[in-house]
Amino acid sequence: MPEQSATLDLLERWRQAAEAAYRGDLDATMGIFAPDAVWEVQPLGITHRGAPAIRSFLEDWLGSYENYEDDQEEGLDLGNGVVFVVSRLDARPGGSRGRVQERWYRDVAAEYLSLKRDLAKRFERDREAYTAAKTSFVRVIVDRALADLGLEE
Repeated sequence: MPEQSATLDLLERWRQAAEAAYRGDLDATMGIFAPDAVWEVQPLGITHRGAPAIRSFLEDWLGSYENYEDDQEEGLDLGNGVVFVVSRLDARPGGSRGRVQERWYRDVAAEYLSLKRDLAKRFERDREAYTAAKTSFVRVIVDRALADLGLEE
């Protein structure tokens, strides 16, 4: 990792890593992740454990798009090496004329931050319980987004 990056705050390091990913420079992207990093993708209900798993996910995810833009609208450093980012995705899947557009609601960020902090205290040493405890919150938010889009399940 370059010496300069050690002096940057975690959110700025995340932004730089994300920009590198969008350019296809996964070597630079992976510089932010510890070997035992965990990346939770709550809307998809999946968790990636370890830098190799994270890199594999990014290769698959980014490789499935011809055009990919992700605007990071808001970011919060939750402490202990954890970053929460609200972003807007606008992408075109390979071989398609259609576009994928997603966005987490801004008003959800503060509520989610509060929940994560509370759960981190309650489940300090139990990662599985911590993750499971967030599930109902995420389901409510996804259901709300689907309803807003007229796509209720």
